[in-house]
Amino acid sequence: MKIDDKEVIKLMKDLRAKTKTLKPFFVHSAIPVIQRSTMMNFRAGGRPQRWEALSSLTLMNRGNRVAKHALGQNILIDSGRLQKSIGTVRNITDFSLEYGTNLIYAAVHQFGAVIRPVRAKALTIPLPNARPGSSARDYSNTFVAKGVIFQKTAKGEAIPLFKLLLSVRIPSRPFMVWLDEDIYTLQRNLLMFITESDKYSALNKG
Repeated sequence: MKIDDKEVIKLMKDLRAKTKTLKPFFVHSAIPVIQRSTMMNFRAGGRPQRWEALSSLTLMNRGNRVAKHALGQNILIDSGRLQKSIGTVRNITDFSLEYGTNLIYAAVHQFGAVIRPVRAKALTIPLPNARPGSSARDYSNTFVAKGVIFQKTAKGEAIPLFKLLLSVRIPSRPFMVWLDEDIYTLQRNLLMFITESDKYSALNKG
């Protein structure tokens, strides 16, 4: 995933003729700024706007362990996998930096998505009573009522297992975002890099 900013790119192009490489700037300034800002986005539950809260179906499916996230805080760090993956993509050249995550589903959270069934008529969303990793085909004595797959027990009880939906919308929750303060810091540090090239050259050699 690449997060580019036009102002930063323009500034880099304007200053490109003044230096042979921006690698020291990327390593010692840009990456720390991006990493710090991204972690702050996770902790704040979205910046500058808070991320959309988890749906009631998601909360019901996951149970009490995410109940505290219902107000929009810490939504994307339930397992911590996405947050820990930041920086797994790190490609640096003399005048370009690619920094982000290698998780396939990261783009879904960053930009949002609508999921629709490919072969079936509806998506089957597991409810708390469904066994982890199971599908509707794994259960016997099932029936559908009001968009829910139930299992009928020997005692005649109806246990809800799956919710049937034509589509599921996953809202955009951008976690890699450059705020104005980040752009200002990068601009300031880039100018410092150009004017203090000897200092950054020493860091690069180290």
